[in-house]
Amino acid sequence: MTWTLAGFSNTTSQSLAPSTTSRGGYGVVGLCVADLFLEAPGQEVDELIVSTLAGDIIVLNSNTMSEVWRTHVPGSAGFFNSIRVANLNGDTHQELYVAGSFGLWRFTQAGEGPIP
Repeated sequence: MTWTLAGFSNTTSQSLAPSTTSRGGYGVVGLCVADLFLEAPGQEVDELIVSTLAGDIIVLNSNTMSEVWRTHVPGSAGFFNSIRVANLNGDTHQELYVAGSFGLWRFTQAGEGPIP
């Protein structure tokens, strides 16, 4: 949406509907915008990472708002925006870290090395 002194315009909404293998997006409690996936130069796009009370973690393309990846963890995830994207092992891939009511979750991509 676009905000001006006259109010909001160009508003759109994104429904976090259930997928065929997962649940919906009930009770969003965390949001993070980051460049999680490596794209070709000139093709870079940020991802919007959404977490919920029900433990859903959903990654959306920030340009198209289409779902890129999702998972579910026990308990709630990402409260108080406790979502971080970082490359802690120095390879070419970012890792996704999400704190939740059952602890800290680390998500890696294919080809990830161990954290030293």
